[in-house]
Amino acid sequence: MRRLLGLLIGLMFSYPTGASSISVGILGDGLSTGVAAHPALTYDYNELWKVMSGERSITPLSHPLLDSFDVKDKPLPPQVLWSGLREFDGESNWVLSHLTRGFAKLFLDTPQYSWGYLVARKLGADPSHIYVAAEEGAKVANFTRQVDRLIDHLGGKTPELIFAFFSGNDLCAGNMRGVTMSEDFGDSILKGLQYIARNATPSEAGTRVYLPHFLSLTQLLTKPSIINHEVMAHGEKMTCHNLRMQGFQPSSPVTIQDLPFEGLYLSTLLPPNPAVNCPTLFSQSLIAERELGFFTQFNPEKKKKEVEKIVTDYVSEIANHIRNYRRHTSDAVRKATDWVRANYPNKNITFHVLEGTGRLEFEGQDIASNCQHLSLEGQTKIAQAVLDELRAGFSLAPHGDTYKLYQSSN
Repeated sequence: MRRLLGLLIGLMFSYPTGASSISVGILGDGLSTGVAAHPALTYDYNELWKVMSGERSITPLSHPLLDSFDVKDKPLPPQVLWSGLREFDGESNWVLSHLTRGFAKLFLDTPQYSWGYLVARKLGADPSHIYVAAEEGAKVANFTRQVDRLIDHLGGKTPELIFAFFSGNDLCAGNMRGVTMSEDFGDSILKGLQYIARNATPSEAGTRVYLPHFLSLTQLLTKPSIINHEVMAHGEKMTCHNLRMQGFQPSSPVTIQDLPFEGLYLSTLLPPNPAVNCPTLFSQSLIAERELGFFTQFNPEKKKKEVEKIVTDYVSEIANHIRNYRRHTSDAVRKATDWVRANYPNKNITFHVLEGTGRLEFEGQDIASNCQHLSLEGQTKIAQAVLDELRAGFSLAPHGDTYKLYQSSN
């Protein structure tokens, strides 16, 4: 426990900065922190306990998939930014949020394997000039507060590039009525972009803010190569479909013979359960059963058919939300661009949508062992899509000891 508290306190301090290079800010959720991306992490309370006790290392190492992003040696960490004072919302919530973020940073996140880090490295950024304000569980409503973390850390300035990617948690709720409405999603994007322009000083080279399009997350629920993908979970090999059908729980209860007392207690909370954290995506059958009438339980066959129909409707509703999130993101970028031109014409800051991420197709190997997040393979797929789209619209050219993105003639 002392070791854990010491590490949590150590997280408050900044990393030393290195030589001048292009600077990159990364906002968003667990996708941008590399949660569950490390190949050594499996969806298993026993294996996670080994990581927590120091028996198993999740130190990021060199990997063949990283070579094409110019990360050939043991990857150095980016600067992971902590919560700002404006995020304080009471003593208990403050302590709980710090413990939660600290745990994720120590035992679940691998930012060196995240898409944003890989893009930044390929663009020539030194790890000390990559600023990750993203955090696991964040929704688009957290956009403005993450901007605060970034500009507070940089003394009121913005880096040359900012990527803001809220990729999934807005679809998570106790039922479909609690999912973030597309209009609210767009409003949060617009407010975040306006907040950057209003409150920050752009980099001397100018600042470009990129918003990748929402991923097609329905693939996690319907694509055969993903739902039939085999993972190690709770000490046994099973498909993502079977893991989801048993509520991400082990096949048999954990006992004191399996783990020491501390591990047994933590196994009731860990690993984080997707069915609990995001029922609308990973526990749709249970939500559907709650919506059925009392008497359906006396006709199992009818109940099964009605549940299947409701779940099919849920998937369609989620797909519609995703399409609308993308549309409202594009609308927000256009509105923010017009607003900056009208109110801050001399500020060298621009906003851009990256549509390629919305067209990505994922396969089984792209999914992490919890069948919710992306593996290193999936992270590199996103990174490559972002780089391809940047190259299509802009060309990267040297500018002294840093880099600038120039509008391409293509």
